[in-house]
Amino acid sequence: MGLLQEAIKTYDCMNELVGKPEIGKEPLAPIGHVIRNAQIEITVDQDGNFVEAKALGTNGKKIITTNSDIMNYDFYNQNNIFVIDRDNVDIPEDFFQSD
Repeated sequence: MGLLQEAIKTYDCMNELVGKPEIGKEPLAPIGHVIRNAQIEITVDQDGNFVEAKALGTNGKKIITTNSDIMNYDFYNQNNIFVIDRDNVDIPEDFFQSD
């Protein structure tokens, strides 16, 4: 089992701790909420409804996610964003070498 698969397995075992605060510790974030410095701009209307999301530039950064919905957004670029299957984590080497 690869390192990423082990990380997913470990996260899944700790799933009951997601979002529960503990004194002196940061709560375990739900999957998809662990990026802290995302380089996107999200626009919502006055009622808080999603309008659009735009990439602000990836500066050569690579994003690996399990959320396949990301492919529906304008900022999606297969050279910088790779969607993995949680049960079969296989990331091609050329993903890390592409611009």
